Amino acid sequence: MTGTRGGNASRPKPAAAGGDSTLPAVAEVFKALGDPERLRLLHLFLTTKEEICVCELVDALELPQYQVSRHLQALKRVGLLRARKRGTWAYYSAAPIQELQASVTEVVARHCTGEAFEADKARLAERFSLRAGGRCVVGFAESRELAEGKACDECD
Repeated sequence: MTGTRGGNASRPKPAAAGGDSTLPAVAEVFKALGDPERLRLLHLFLTTKEEICVCELVDALELPQYQVSRHLQALKRVGLLRARKRGTWAYYSAAPIQELQASVTEVVARHCTGEAFEADKARLAERFSLRAGGRCVVGFAESRELAEGKACDECD
């Protein structure tokens, strides 16, 4: 060995099978779905046809906003979600499905079942009930106050 640890540093990387350029894209999709919270997020998008505001997802998943935003960006980057800004709110929805996404979303829809996923859906449905005119109008702090029974005067 000549100055390499473990002998792997000078080995060439194997080419994608058959020169297939889609292999990296497929790997990125599976890497993005390798996190349980991202599976929960994608599952919510597959169970509703509506755009979902980030703050609604925060309440549904009971995760901090920065984590939800980071996970949303990862799913968007691989083409599973799309985003739209509406004023100060960012709305996400499932992206138009291509062949790879169709296969992946079918697996997620079929196998992401159980109490945790049902609880996420129930919290999202509850959060949707706070919408006005089909739009999210309640931010993070207001939703917590409503949940704790401390609604503001304007909400009554």
